[in-house]
Amino acid sequence: MRFSIIVPVYNVEKYLSKCLDSVINQINQDFEIIVVNDGSPDNSQKIIDEYVEKYPEKIKGFTKENGGLSDARNYGISKASGEYLIFLDSDDYIDEHLLEKLNEKISIDSKLDVIGYNLVDVNENLEILGVTKKGESSILTGEEAIDFLVSRVKVCFDPACGYAYRLDFWKENRFEFKKGIYHEDFALIPLIILKAKKVCFTNFDGYFYLQTQNSITRNTSIEKEKKSIRDHLCGYDFLVSEVEKIKFENEYVKKLFMSYISNALIFRLDSIEDSLKEDYRKELKKRNTVKYVMADTAKRKIRKLLVKMKFKL
Repeated sequence: MRFSIIVPVYNVEKYLSKCLDSVINQINQDFEIIVVNDGSPDNSQKIIDEYVEKYPEKIKGFTKENGGLSDARNYGISKASGEYLIFLDSDDYIDEHLLEKLNEKISIDSKLDVIGYNLVDVNENLEILGVTKKGESSILTGEEAIDFLVSRVKVCFDPACGYAYRLDFWKENRFEFKKGIYHEDFALIPLIILKAKKVCFTNFDGYFYLQTQNSITRNTSIEKEKKSIRDHLCGYDFLVSEVEKIKFENEYVKKLFMSYISNALIFRLDSIEDSLKEDYRKELKKRNTVKYVMADTAKRKIRKLLVKMKFKL
């Protein structure tokens, strides 16, 4: 089997059928769908049961106690038997040609560790709000892929749903989403790309990320915001510790990587609650994040100058 599509489910009865249909209707039918009900209290299980009954050769349904998105993904991975993993959140959907496009890349080299594709933001009317384009590439090393994404494409590349991953590569490196934290993708995906031996990107709009009104105007309590900040910093610290264990072929890529993850923290300073900014700024200073912001081009020099001014203010 070529693909295992992991679908964690929690309170998505309104969107689940479209999500599952988008996989069932794939042009390339060489897949299994692993649906993990993460203790959802709504009618999602009823929908899952109907699909398992209708497509017993395609869909495997599992139920577990609520443990969060990371836990559900990790559980799904443990049940996967395909050559490649794909993560599909249960309120999102994929283009019917996605697996076909990915298979074309794999037919060129069956040992591709990671294959990236474009993410499309849509509203509840399925109108396109924006596209995160990774572009088209040849086969790259992990270091070359980081350079490609940061220097050339200049996109946020953290979302786990924007890639297919070779299962053996995943297991060999014992990758795992950190349970119970926000920003679980940030704490893992950059490292996965960096460690990959073979990466490629297809400039195909394959994944559709639903932006509901609740997700756009989400009200976050102070306590949740504090936890989110702690988890973001925790993910950063983990990545820094892992980077120090890696022997880079190109030291410039190490600087790019550190600049990318440091900027991810610094950008957040503009959006957090005002009452939390001073403590957050202290955490960034403690980690000396500004030091890692690159200034090797005119634009980056200006960017770093603005960041330094922000910290002084």
